[in-house]
This record gives sequence, structure tokens and C-alpha cells, in this order.
Amino acid sequence: GGTFGSASPRVGNGAPQQLFSSSAAATGKLKSRLQRFREENQATEGSIPPSPSLSSSTTHGIHQALPPTQNNSDLYMNSLNDIRGMIAEADTTLATNVWIVKGSKAIRMLSWALKKDASNSSLNATQLEMLRQQIASNLDECVETLTSSLKLCFEHGGENAATLPYPLIKETVDALTYFFRNLDYVSSLSQDTLEYALRETVHALLDDRLGAANGVKADTIGGTVVRAINKLAMREATAPSRETSLSALILLQQSTISSIGVSQPAKVSRVFTKLFNKVMKDEHEKNKTNPLGDVKLDSLLYSLDWLLQTMEEIRSSNAGDGEILVSSLEMSKRLMTELVKCRGASVRECLEQLELPECGPMEKLLVDCEQEMGLPTHLPQNGPRVGQHNSHVENKGTHLAGLVNHFAEAEEGPDRQVALVALCNFKRSNIDFEAHLSHLSPHFRQHILDAVGKASKENSTEAGPEHAAGDSLNERMKNLQLGVGQNKADQHPPVNQAASLRARLEALRHSTS
Repeated sequence: GGTFGSASPRVGNGAPQQLFSSSAAATGKLKSRLQRFREENQATEGSIPPSPSLSSSTTHGIHQALPPTQNNSDLYMNSLNDIRGMIAEADTTLATNVWIVKGSKAIRMLSWALKKDASNSSLNATQLEMLRQQIASNLDECVETLTSSLKLCFEHGGENAATLPYPLIKETVDALTYFFRNLDYVSSLSQDTLEYALRETVHALLDDRLGAANGVKADTIGGTVVRAINKLAMREATAPSRETSLSALILLQQSTISSIGVSQPAKVSRVFTKLFNKVMKDEHEKNKTNPLGDVKLDSLLYSLDWLLQTMEEIRSSNAGDGEILVSSLEMSKRLMTELVKCRGASVRECLEQLELPECGPMEKLLVDCEQEMGLPTHLPQNGPRVGQHNSHVENKGTHLAGLVNHFAEAEEGPDRQVALVALCNFKRSNIDFEAHLSHLSPHFRQHILDAVGKASKENSTEAGPEHAAGDSLNERMKNLQLGVGQNKADQHPPVNQAASLRARLEALRHSTS
């Protein structure tokens, strides 16, 4: 019933350093699209009028400056371009700004189409249907543009802005809400776009200018907006497929606790966990006979493992006071418990196939959940039995031999870097790493030790804002693991920072569908 925004950090000017859908990338994309829009308009209706100064602007004059309505076929792209122009060019969020007028009108048009509102005075039934079809042709672009509009409302003017553009916020939230009510649209939305929408919606919800920290009265405009944003966040979390929404929330947790630019990350993390709990409640209510039966375990467990390893790194580095991990731990434990309850032994079978680190955080979490549920843990309680130790050592030696061979055969560049990351990860979990290399020639052994030592040192010092979270050893190792068994021709061309986990997870999903 209540809102998720029980605490509320301010949203500052600087965009959080996040792994996916970064604000900087979104802004750059919007500016390039705006430039194309200007060039196209020069051939049809002339260039966009410049923003008049606030002192000389009048509502009447602004409407006179706006270009005429375009053909039906141009209606959708012109609407998006008007919103992009507002995001890229508006120097104020006052309702009299020419860009705000154009953007607001475009958002209203999209809302009319999304809710099939034929009572409006601007669009007829044919235009509404055409708009809906054009939205369906590029769902991600529509949601990303509307989400960027919501972001503008809360970030424009800095964190000390005395007022918020409530009419524009309401129009944007309404349009996004209508979108997420359409399950046909939502089912085709990418996880990348969903993460962007969820993140910006949560940040908006927690903005203290809305008064969410101290509670807002229901009869105030701030109270109305808070409730609307809260409902939007829940709809964004529950409307997509379970696999998509759960993976998105896991990775949002990971980026929240690991990014250095997130304002009050513990509170943001808490909201993501509340949304996760809402998703699980919705799943049990709507899928009583087979909850979580349709989710693919492999990509979901890889995402969870990444979150768990990030949490361990934060603990080991003594970053923060531990509060930041409370909600992440709650989400991780509940997800594993729910998976074991709903999918049984298939969870452990899937983990064995994924070849995650032995006795790593995923294995520990699974054992904890099995023990709490009174299930056999499948692990020896008093250490390995006779004969198991030698087999374990042999398996490690065989595994390392394969890694060394991969490193030796890889060409200089990205392939060699990924192979090096695998060796670094092996060293981190094996204190006798050098002993495993005793069979190599002294020269090659020293070459490997030097390369691994240098790579490990560089990774441990990557703390500046210019380094993305995707540069960590954990992500690079996952990129290697996710590539195992896939056709080389089907992989994206490797780059120095390695392809993102997102692209590999998508490839894994498609390869198993």
C-alpha cells in the first residue's frame, strides 16, 4: 500500500557511474538524434526556432513559433524528436519555455495513443492507431526517450532547485504507466531498457523535493506525484517476464552497491529489494501451480553470482559500514530460497554445469538455504573423503593446464587479455598457484607469473570514475565463462574491456531458447 520511498537522497547533477544505460551515453545519443532532426527539418519546414529568453517569452508567441503538424507517417518520429529536443536544449523547466511546450505536447500525444484516448481534440482514430503501430516498431526507443524526460524533470537546474515541473512529471509518468499496462509492448522490451527505466524511476521516487522522506499529504500535488511514481515503479517491475525483471533487479543491485556515484546507495538498494519482493509476491499469486517454472536458471544464476562476488569484494575492502549490503543480502537469499523451493534439484544441477568457483559465494548461499530448509546439502561435512583430495588436485591441475594452453595460443590483444583474466581468477582461489606451474619451462613460467601479477595489480588499483565496473576481473571472468561452448562466429567481436555481461547473457538466452 505505501510508497517505496521511505528515505530520499537528492538527485545531483552528476550522473551515477553505472554499468548500463549510462546518463552520459543517453545524452550523447539524444544530441546526435537532435542534430539529425534539425537537418531533416531544414529540408521540410525550416530549422527549429531558437529558445527565446524568459523575459521575452509569452505563451502566445511560443505557439506561433511552433512548426505545423506533420504528416501521419511523421507523427511518431516528430514526437520523439520534440521530446529529445526538450531534453537536450531546454535551459529551464518552466512551462513557458519553447522546448518544454514542444516536449510536453509530444508526450501528451504518445499518452493518447498508448491509452487509445479518442476523446482528445488533436488526433483522430486513424492517427492514434498509426502512432500505436509506430510505437510497437521500436519499443525501447519510446521508453528510453520518456525515461530521459523523467530524468530531466529531476536533474535540470541542480539539486537545489526550489520547485519541480510537476505538470511535466505527471505527463511523463502517465505515458510510461500506459506503456507498461500494455503487456504486448512490455513482453518485447529489452532488459537493458527496463533497467534504465527502473533506475531512473527509483531515483525520482527518492528525490527529497517530493517530500517522500517525511511523508506527503494525499491532497498535495507532491503526494499525487509520489503515488504515481510509486505505482509506475511497481508496474515496471512486475509487468515484464519474470526472468527479465528478476535479472534486471539483480543487476541494478550490483551496479548500485558497486558504483561510486550513486547518492545514498543503501536506500536505493532497499527500494530495489522491495520491488523484488513485490515481483515474487506477484509471481506466487498469478502462477500458483508452477512459480518460477518458466525462468531460465543459467543466466539468472550467473547474474546472482556476479552480485554475490561484488558483495564479497565490498566486504573484503571494508568499504562502507555494511549497511549497503543488507538489502542485497536479503534479495540474494530470498531468490536462492525461492529457486530451491520452486525448482528443486535442478538449481544445483545447473550450478554444476556453470562451473562456478568451488566453495564460492554461490555454493555457500545454496548450502545455507538448503540447511535452513532442512534439505541435504550435498557437501561432505567433515572434509573430503580418502581419494577425493588427490582427485581434486588433479582436476585443478587439468583445469590450469587448459587455461595456460589457452593463454599460450591466444593472439595478442583481446583474446590474450581474456585468457589472462582466467589465470588471474584461478590464482585468486589457489594459494599454490606457482606450484601448479612447476612443469613449465622457467622462462614461460616467469612470463605467466609476471603477466598475472601485473594484471592483478592493475585491477586492484582501478578505482577512479573513468574506469567502468565492467573492467573488473569478475566481469571479465564471466565473459569468458559465458563464451564457453558458443560458436566463435556467433560471438560479438571482442574489445579490450571485453563485451558486457549483458550482451553475453542475452546471447546465452537465445542459444538455449
